[in-house]
Amino acid sequence: MIFIKKVKREHLYSQRQIMRLNSECFPEDNRDLETQKKWLLSNAGPRNNYYVAFNDEKQTIGYILWKENGGFREEAILELEQIGVTETYRNQGVASKLIQVSLKDYIKTILEPQERTLKLVTLTTGVENEAQRLYKKVLGAEQVATLPDYYDGDELIMFARKDTIEKKLNF
Repeated sequence: MIFIKKVKREHLYSQRQIMRLNSECFPEDNRDLETQKKWLLSNAGPRNNYYVAFNDEKQTIGYILWKENGGFREEAILELEQIGVTETYRNQGVASKLIQVSLKDYIKTILEPQERTLKLVTLTTGVENEAQRLYKKVLGAEQVATLPDYYDGDELIMFARKDTIEKKLNF
């Protein structure tokens, strides 16, 4: 069984498993443990929110980082900043569940109480990254542009609009 929960800022520093996953999934991003800690803490709410996936043994097996862009607008624009799943749990639906559950929770617990709605989700991913198929399948994301020589090569910019997301996530 896979469980998803939001990580509170005060608990982020103790989340060594997220740092380990960050290192495993994005080895080029943060060169050492101290840099990973800085990255983790610099991305903690209210504009950025982490959710983790964990198994029956309470082991963190994946995480997702949502980032709100452009201010706290009535129609929010969220960026799926980062998603990572440990190698032993890849291709088992963990990433899909992380996206679906965390986005629904974000809308319900953050946007709705503030009387705001979701306008769209933005994503960037490498042109060769299989994640683009995941984003299209789960969110209905479509490629809108390509950024040449961005991180480690060319990156796709993808958008998933509110109406498509609502259909895909059944809300």
